[in-house]
Order: sequence, then C-alpha cells, then structure tokens
Amino acid sequence: MTGKERAIKALNFEAVDRVPIWGGWITSADFLNYISGKSYWDDPWGTIVAAHRKLGVDLFPGEVYGPHSREEFRSMDFVTTMKESHEKFKEPEDVLDFIKALPKPESLEKDFDFGGRYKELLSDLIRHQDDCGDDILWLPVFRTCYFNWHVEFGNELFFLALGLYPEAMKNLFEFAGERARLDNLVRLELFRKQGLPLAMFNGVDLCDNRGPMVSPELLRKIYFPSLKHSLQPLVNAGVTVIWHSDGYIVPLFEDLIDCGVRGFQGFQVETGVQLECLPKLKLPGGKKPALWGSISVTRTLPFGTVEDVKREVERCIDTLAPGGGYFLGTANTVGPEVPFENLIALYEHTQEYGKGKG
Repeated sequence: MTGKERAIKALNFEAVDRVPIWGGWITSADFLNYISGKSYWDDPWGTIVAAHRKLGVDLFPGEVYGPHSREEFRSMDFVTTMKESHEKFKEPEDVLDFIKALPKPESLEKDFDFGGRYKELLSDLIRHQDDCGDDILWLPVFRTCYFNWHVEFGNELFFLALGLYPEAMKNLFEFAGERARLDNLVRLELFRKQGLPLAMFNGVDLCDNRGPMVSPELLRKIYFPSLKHSLQPLVNAGVTVIWHSDGYIVPLFEDLIDCGVRGFQGFQVETGVQLECLPKLKLPGGKKPALWGSISVTRTLPFGTVEDVKREVERCIDTLAPGGGYFLGTANTVGPEVPFENLIALYEHTQEYGKGKG
C-alpha cells in the first residue's frame, strides 16, 4: 500500500495496513539534511519532501512548515515577531473605521472569480502532488472564518476592539466568514473533480495554554455563527473538517462540532488535554471524530529518551486509533532542539507498532 493510498483510506475511515503518519512541521534544517541527504537551503521544498518520504510520512496537510532562517532557535524560546502597533492602527477607533469601510458580505459573491480561483487551486494541487508522488498525499486545506486579525491590528488593539466594539467585530467576522464560504465552494468543487477524499485540514488558534483567549460566550455571539457559515458548504457535502488549534481547546470542542468540525489535531497534553477523553467525543449521529496526534513537542520529543518517545507513540495509537480515521503526528511544530534519535524513533516505531492498527 502506498502512502497516498493509506492516507486516502484512513481519511475515509477505512482499514489500512498500519497507522498512517502526517507530517511537514519540522523546523530543523540539520535534521532534514541528515535524513534526506540533500541541502535544505539549496532546495527547501525538495529537501522537505525527500526527508518525509524517507521517514514514512503518508500525508502533508496542505500547510507545511520548515526553517525560515539559518539561525535556529529552540521552539520554547521562539517569540512571534508581531508589531504591537501597526502604522495604520493606533487606536481602537482605527479598527472601527477599517470595518466600516469593508464591503458588505452579501456583495462579495458577485465579484468573486470562481473560475480563476479554481485554476489557481488546481495548479497548486497538481504541482505539490506531482512532487510528492504516490508516497505522500497532498491534502489541500479548507478556509476558516479568519479570526487572527491581531496580525493586522496588533494584539492590544484586536482585544480592545473585541471588548469595546463587539457588534462591529461581529460584522468583521461576517465579512471573513462569507469570504471563506466562497473559497470553500471552490475547494469543494476541486475535491470532487479531482477525486480527493472529502476531508480537509485547517484551523485557528483560539486558545492558549490556559484555555480560550476570548470568552466562549463572546465567541458564541460574534465569531462561531460566521465560522459555521463559512463551513456550511463543506458540512452539507459531508466533508470531514479537521480542526487544528494550539492550547487547551477542551472548552470549545462542542462549539466547534456544532459549527461543523468533524475532526481535531493538536491535543497538547501539557495544557491539560487528556487523550483518554478524546475517543468519547461524539459527532452528530454518534460517529467518532477524526483524531490526529499527538506526540508532545515541548516535553517528550525535546527532553525525553528514545524509550519515552516509543511509549508515547504506543499510548497515542492504543488510545486514539481504534475506530479508524486516525493519523499519528506531533502536537505542533517540531523545533530544532529535538534530538535526531528521538524524531527517528517517532517515525520508525509508529511504522512498527502501528502495523494492523489503523
């Protein structure tokens, strides 16, 4: 069974010869070079594909991350370089003015270039899948209702605007939700015409290690309705929408399922997520959600032994694989501080211990 075949079967909750592995989130150039025998800085994408092919990875979830700089930092020391005060946004009222100037959501469809967008997505899919061959399935992402407007506004203004102008921010999310819905219509057509399994991956970091960054009550009023709207075409078509989020996501599981999410990736146990509780989650109709995860990138991989890694692989497979739809992978991006032998043990032991358990 090729990696691509294995991934497609697992996405369809069909039996596979071993637990499939998803990957593409390794940020150590030295490790990628070591595994692939290539030079990352000469050919980043080619090195990523070659390394993951040798590691036995079956799926790239449409979002692949590698090193961005020759200067490698430990992941726990990494701080996102986000400007706190953007030139255009200095006061919460600047955010309000930005929202007022946006097109009305109901006007977006008439100007949306469905044909052009389809050609763009198809070209991207063909290019990536050709590079991956039959070894790795390239799975395009869905589009979420954009939440991370702090990238544009800065953290302080974003959260101030949420508190001061919730109705205006609701309008902003309605704009983002409709924009995502239109894009998801194109992605759905792409999947159908290309014969891809009806499963897509993406998500939004709504949580930190303590829980939701915004109160669930506020999210239910101003964000989740637009998220649900953005996912509606996919939900209506039976797509398995697999959601990524950092942090302690447990308080939002039921809200996300109500919005149309049908699977989860992440599960940072160091934040309090209990793996044993995840198979108890039920989708409408009582079906088990797709579960992807979840080897710790802040504890086991950087600080554990090879035997610790193997034990965590076994725990994840034994806990999450029964019932199908499971992919083993890391909880988040793997930093360059992780010992090579630990990463190699993760992939090798998954292939060995996961035989007949997918």
